[in-house]
Amino acid sequence: MFINIDDFKRHSLLKRIMTLIQYYFNGLIFGDKLMFQSLPRVLTLCFNTGYYVERLGLENLNKIKKFFHKILIYLEKIPVHTFATSVSQLVSQCLKQDKWTKKLMEVIMVKIYEAYPTFVVWQVAIFLLPNKMEQTNRREAAKRVCNILKKKNGIVLKEAQELMKDLDAFTAIKISEEKSILERCWKIFIMRYKDLQLIVPIRKFLKPNTPIEMDLRRDWNTFPHNVTIQKFIGIPKIIFSLAQPKRITCRGTDGENYMFLLKQEKTGDMRKEGRVMDICELINRLIVTCPEGKGKDLSLKTFMVVTWREKAGINL
Repeated sequence: MFINIDDFKRHSLLKRIMTLIQYYFNGLIFGDKLMFQSLPRVLTLCFNTGYYVERLGLENLNKIKKFFHKILIYLEKIPVHTFATSVSQLVSQCLKQDKWTKKLMEVIMVKIYEAYPTFVVWQVAIFLLPNKMEQTNRREAAKRVCNILKKKNGIVLKEAQELMKDLDAFTAIKISEEKSILERCWKIFIMRYKDLQLIVPIRKFLKPNTPIEMDLRRDWNTFPHNVTIQKFIGIPKIIFSLAQPKRITCRGTDGENYMFLLKQEKTGDMRKEGRVMDICELINRLIVTCPEGKGKDLSLKTFMVVTWREKAGINL
């Protein structure tokens, strides 16, 4: 949304945008059928409007406060499971500097994290290790996100940070090192991490499930697969490909073993793989809703990508 700030003042666009946001939020309050169309659009409107109201000046301060007070009221009315699909959009807004966008992001993030802490930490993993950030603005944004989450559930946050810190250290071990060093580090690792609160980070478990019918919303279970990490097992195996990832295995509380790839990019960015998977998920959703695709069992196979810094993460 690109608008000249003088036009924003002259044509009372703030009032018109509030009316539009109101219609979107009312739709989300009374059902989730059009959630994937409405939620991204209304959040984009809210965040982009924050950029412009920052520049309206002190003479419009009361209008601005009233505007955001209305938005906060709507956010309280909408069920928390509706926002569970918006975490990636919230993460993309963390680098914005205007205080209104920061406030909105914080309110929604806290709302989701309070309800689903062991799920959300995987989705915001890119901000859990601020000291690993190369860029100053990203580092400051990561510290801000960590402080927000720490106030609500510091135990889960600390567990996730320690796990990702050690996984990152293990990922960084060079292939040229002796095999005994790799195995010794892994033995120390598996002794340390047992009976975690964190969910096994595969797409099936981390994908939010949302109701379509209104009468199902009250006791709805957004994340029905509550399978946590019981322990890590086996010996890591090096996959001899271009990136040379390390394959590790964990056992969930359901008794199943889950294999992951610890991967480190030398020149690229791990987050691009996550964005490609998001696009594939969108394509799958379109195939299911398309009349020509219904009943034909057509889909793109996707996997989960969790990144704790730009060049390192897990493929699941």
